[in-house]
Order: sequence, then structure tokens, then C-alpha cells
Amino acid sequence: MAQGGVSGQNAQSQKGDCVQHSLFADLQALAADGRNFLEAEIAFQRTRLAYAGGRGKSALIAIALALVLAIFALFALIIGVLLALTPYLSAWGATALVVGVLLLAAILLAMSALRNFQRIKAAFHEDDEEHGFHNGE
Repeated sequence: MAQGGVSGQNAQSQKGDCVQHSLFADLQALAADGRNFLEAEIAFQRTRLAYAGGRGKSALIAIALALVLAIFALFALIIGVLLALTPYLSAWGATALVVGVLLLAAILLAMSALRNFQRIKAAFHEDDEEHGFHNGE
């Protein structure tokens, strides 16, 4: 019985070592898998960022070219209006009318932008007063 007891303890000890060893091996494998996943995710995000950067660069170039073409079209329209109005108003009269309309449009757009900036400022000012912030005004 003593021998059976010793071998029984020895078997339990081996079983405990095996379970403990298996647990450590599983934890090491889990850590390695986590590192591999993290490295793969970082590589994926880098590739994704490079792709987005390339697409973004292409989009910005396309937008810039579109704006240039739109400006050329606007110039062509202005010249066309000048040429079309010249027989009716003379060259100076057509020029004065086109410049006046363009200046009026510019003034109206500037006033609209100013109103929007004032509304933004008022919104932040009201928000600051609600939260007790004061900027010395």
C-alpha cells in the first residue's frame, strides 16, 4: 500500500505538473497569438492608411482641377456676357454692368459670411456664459 500510495501521489504530482505546464503553454500561446493579431492589425491599418492617402491625394488633385475648370468657365461666361451686352450698352457700359453685378454678388456673399461668423461667435458666447467662462469683455 505504501508503494501504491507513493505511486498515487507521484501520478497526481505528474498530473498537476502536466496541467500546470499545459496552462503555462496555453498562456504563452495566447500571448503569442495576441502579438500576432496585433502585428497583423497594425500592418492592415498601415496598408489601409496608405490606400486612403493615395485615394485622398487623387481626390484632391481632381477637386483642384475641377475648381480650375470651373473658374475658366466663369471667366468664359463673363466674357460672353460682355460680348453679348456690348452692342446694347457699348463696351464700357457692358463692362460697368458686369463689374457692378459681380461686386454686388461679392458684397452679398461677404455679408452672409459675416452674419454666419457673428452667429457662431454668439453661440459660443452664450455657451461660455452658461458655463461661467468669461473672456474679459
